[in-house]
Amino acid sequence: MVVGLGRWLVGAAWAVALAIGVVGPLLVRAAWEGRAELVAADEAAAAGRVDLEIVHLGRAARWRVPIAGHDEAAIARLLAIGAATEGSEAGSQTALAAYREARAALLVTRVGAVGDREALGLANRRIAALMAAQEMAFGTDLSGRGAAEAYHLALLERAG
Repeated sequence: MVVGLGRWLVGAAWAVALAIGVVGPLLVRAAWEGRAELVAADEAAAAGRVDLEIVHLGRAARWRVPIAGHDEAAIARLLAIGAATEGSEAGSQTALAAYREARAALLVTRVGAVGDREALGLANRRIAALMAAQEMAFGTDLSGRGAAEAYHLALLERAG
């Protein structure tokens, strides 16, 4: 009985070592790349290139590692860019890009479920509102019933 248990423990130790040897480097690489993308986003922001900042934040959010934190920081910054820029007419496109990038990053990194349902819901609601505002500006109605924001929100929620 003790010999069987010893063999089992040795086998389990080898399995754990193998898992750490395979998964460990992947997690380190994802954390490293995510941090590098946050630095690139900071550099883009310092240069006044909000468009590049959004791109780099999206990349940082996609290098998701649950304990690293860079992905949550990137999503938070994307949502903040959206909130800061959506008030002006020219900024609405930037806001839309930021919210869409946050939404895409949240959906692409899900494993079984979205990591931050609240952030996804916020992004969906803001995208729907901005899309409805665009429809009103262009004099269109994709919903066919005068409910553009509800129409876009339903599409976003169904796809996510």
